Amino acid sequence: MGRSRILAAIIPLLFAGLWNAALGQTTAFTYQGRLLDTNLPATGSYDFEFGLFATESGGTAIGTLTRTGVAVDKGVFSVTLDYNDQFPGDDRWLEISVKPAGNPNPFVVLVGRQRITSTPYATRSGQATNADFAENAGTAETMDASRLTGTIETDRLPNQIEIGGSPDTGTAIIHAIYAGGRTGINGIEGITQSEGGKGVYGLSSSVSGNGAGGWFESNSISGRGVVGIATDPTSSTYGGYFEAGSGFGVYGVAGPGTVQSIGGRFRSLSDDGIGVIGQASLTGGHFLQSGEEGAAVFGHAQNPAGISVGGRFLADGASGLGLVAVANGPNSDGVWGQGSGFGVWAQGRLGASGVKSFRIDHPQDPENKYLYHYSMESPEVLNVYSGTVMLDANGQASVTLPGYFGSINRDPRYTLTAVGRPMPMLHIAEEIGEMEMKAAGSAGPGTSVKAISFRIGGGAPNTKVSWRVEAVRNDLWTRNNETSVEKMKVGREKGTYQHPEFYGQPKERGMGYQLGREPTKDLPSETSKPKPE
Repeated sequence: MGRSRILAAIIPLLFAGLWNAALGQTTAFTYQGRLLDTNLPATGSYDFEFGLFATESGGTAIGTLTRTGVAVDKGVFSVTLDYNDQFPGDDRWLEISVKPAGNPNPFVVLVGRQRITSTPYATRSGQATNADFAENAGTAETMDASRLTGTIETDRLPNQIEIGGSPDTGTAIIHAIYAGGRTGINGIEGITQSEGGKGVYGLSSSVSGNGAGGWFESNSISGRGVVGIATDPTSSTYGGYFEAGSGFGVYGVAGPGTVQSIGGRFRSLSDDGIGVIGQASLTGGHFLQSGEEGAAVFGHAQNPAGISVGGRFLADGASGLGLVAVANGPNSDGVWGQGSGFGVWAQGRLGASGVKSFRIDHPQDPENKYLYHYSMESPEVLNVYSGTVMLDANGQASVTLPGYFGSINRDPRYTLTAVGRPMPMLHIAEEIGEMEMKAAGSAGPGTSVKAISFRIGGGAPNTKVSWRVEAVRNDLWTRNNETSVEKMKVGREKGTYQHPEFYGQPKERGMGYQLGREPTKDLPSETSKPKPE
């Protein structure tokens, strides 16, 4: 073990009550401290010696207690000490020695005796005939804080604690400074072993102004103003918990520096974790971006292997919407997608109240124009196949369709167009076989099926014919999902219009009117952020 030291005031916990004199009284008290080994919190089993002295230095111990096998967890330990009648009312100091449990080497004496506060003397209150110790047993409300102002040297480190404030420390009631060169030294550290206690508790009780219950700041180029860690990996713990009666539960601001700044960054390392959950009774989560460029919400999935999702949205309502995207600008898009596979993919139906189109750069003026082509509409779900074929010397030809044709289609229809000369007798000489279509439609994966084809006849010898086949889509999805032409409006859609202005109705009757609106409750203003004056 390296050079160990205690960094903690005595935290005496009085186990005795004010016993009746006839019943006797206890003089035992609890000593709690923090043990550091080479500037790091010690953990393990240690042996301690506690020497009681009447002077801060020198002299002979008037009592020595040994505690072996004391459990030290992250530097914190607690023992019960009882020196019986060694507290007549005079000052007393503890000299503490320590070594690893069972180590045959001598105890290491820790630098600096600890003065025992007046709390153990409170056991004399059961027989007290006057208030000699009332000041020592007083509460913080009645103590004169100015008497406690000063400097406490611990292990010869320049640690300074001031209580009561001074011109040098501004308006702080308690001011702790460490100006030494060592790393890892904490200005103030609070520890509680109470089941529902708080290691550090801050409260700003003023109901006016911009007070802060806690204010943390780091001036390091890579520092953190606040770090919250919950170490238990097996339960639902919180690294940080923030709550606001109104306003912001969490407010993050990134300054306008020269490097990329981020107002808030949240990360989950769990295989099935969630970086951020936002919950509110009205809008769930509201993200605002007011700059010329940027994103109100930016999701980035960096895992190059497997299925990674930049953003995931889920709605459990009977007629809910997983995502609503509204763009109110005159030339803006509600959703814009880009991908090496599909820019936008719909697992299920894909609908539009307007036209469906593709848009490309105009080949004759790509810098200044777009070229649009539009999809054909039909009350049936149709697949279309087309091509050209050369007729033989008898004016006939056979057209073989793709092998999957019979698996995803039914009810084929034909169109033939003569090319080069009139062919009044041009016709379908032999249709696609019904039995072949049924066999292909019922065949499972990997099953060999007969090729599906049709035959053209009645044409002019050695001429070209353009052909087209339309068929009703009949794959497994359409067999298991309704594709009706007319459908009743239900739920939130009933009584609304997709385009109310076409029917002389107000915009409030629009199906997406409420969805596209901003939250009715105004967001707190930027000036209300909790920054003390």
